[in-house]
Amino acid sequence: TQLQMDKAGKYTGLFDCFGKIAKAEGLGALYRGLPANVIGIMPEKTIKLAGNDFFRHMFKVDDPSVYPEGNIGLEGLSGGLAGACQIIVTTPMEITKIRMQMYSGEAVSQVTLLTNLVKEMGIAGMYQGTVSTFMRDVPFSIVYFSLYGIFRRKLVDEKGKISSTGALVASTGAGVVGASLSTPLD
Repeated sequence: TQLQMDKAGKYTGLFDCFGKIAKAEGLGALYRGLPANVIGIMPEKTIKLAGNDFFRHMFKVDDPSVYPEGNIGLEGLSGGLAGACQIIVTTPMEITKIRMQMYSGEAVSQVTLLTNLVKEMGIAGMYQGTVSTFMRDVPFSIVYFSLYGIFRRKLVDEKGKISSTGALVASTGAGVVGASLSTPLD
């Protein structure tokens, strides 16, 4: 965020930005937005994963009697709908995280900042940027959950089980492709 906000040309790149912030404000300054991220990620991922499971069940995506080879379209739709549900939490979390990262040198509590943001912007104001968040998170979720399903089916053993390594490969591969395609939208 600091690098993106640098209009004066104070930083020459990512590592220069890290180094200057750490030198001027200490290593802790690099993690200033972390509490908002951690507090927001737990409910966000819960909503996304539970939503994906809910929609997969609703569309019978995992029922081999209906779709013996899976259904990439419905896997993508399930993921996309889950991604749309998660932005209820993601958008206010992003606003809070960005504001925390913008504080330079000051110690600020996340609760105080969040309270002040709600007073300043109102609840509706905490959802400024929802369209941008939607444009990033929904395509990511469509790509991620579609590819994850494909990769998992390719990596199962003869008993239909996937190893921890296989699950890691499937999730990492799907995540890299999903992030590569959705990051320009952010």
